[in-house]
Amino acid sequence: MAGETFDDAVAGGSSSGLITVARAQECEQLASVDAARLATLIDAASAAIVRHCGRSFVSEAFTDTYSGDGTTLLVLDHHPLISLTTITITDDNGTEYDIATDQFRLDLAAGLVYFKPDADDDYTWWPVGILNIEIVCVAGYATVPEDVQEACALTVAALLSSNTTDPNLQEESLGDYSFTRRAAAEAIPAEAKALLSSYRDVGIA
Repeated sequence: MAGETFDDAVAGGSSSGLITVARAQECEQLASVDAARLATLIDAASAAIVRHCGRSFVSEAFTDTYSGDGTTLLVLDHHPLISLTTITITDDNGTEYDIATDQFRLDLAAGLVYFKPDADDDYTWWPVGILNIEIVCVAGYATVPEDVQEACALTVAALLSSNTTDPNLQEESLGDYSFTRRAAAEAIPAEAKALLSSYRDVGIA
């Protein structure tokens, strides 16, 4: 995994919400729900979906650091890749080398960055090191896919119907007051999980 920071979404929408209030209200069960409450439920549902899938969806500008392994291929943590902004390699002496982005072939959908066979720069491979590569890129979807939006709406509806006070509340007791918050996977209904199945990153439990 890379170290990362991210900026606000750069290509539409909030970095937290996968759907708008208006999109949620297209769902019959949510049509009459107060907009402020819907916004809160959308944030909760969106966070659950991002955790469930192990990836972000709304396009964002990321600054990530990776450890080089001596090969010509780098697998980015975020995809689909929209663009590369800067690529910086730091050598053992702490000297930084900015590598021109035209030195690479990209698999945008998978977030793969390859040095071109005819690359001609200070480096033509990812040198072995610990967090010695910095990538600034834009990744995600300019428009969240419709099946992901529908999964979010279904999850919002499930959260609304499951508890009217706390969308993450799983159980509570009187006397010695206690409650358990629902895990992300439990917050997402089966029909929403089916829509999200193709978006889950390999290795996410």
